[in-house]
Amino acid sequence: MDLIRDIQNHLDNQEIVAKALKQCQLQGTQVLAEGVETKEEFNFLVGLGIRLFQGYYLAKPAFEALVTVPFADIEANAMA
Repeated sequence: MDLIRDIQNHLDNQEIVAKALKQCQLQGTQVLAEGVETKEEFNFLVGLGIRLFQGYYLAKPAFEALVTVPFADIEANAMA
């Protein structure tokens, strides 16, 4: 089940992700949203409090050593 795809338009998925996020936060577990492909998905997930992301919206797949863009820069561009 792809919970992230068009999450801004699917209330059931929003509820599932919000509850899972809350449980992770209570346990002190970091959350990474995978498969973020649109600005709308990204903005919605940021609004939930998620701060770690992976997906085509942020960058095409690359080797870890090639990723040099700080999250603050990505977030600033996405909110523009």
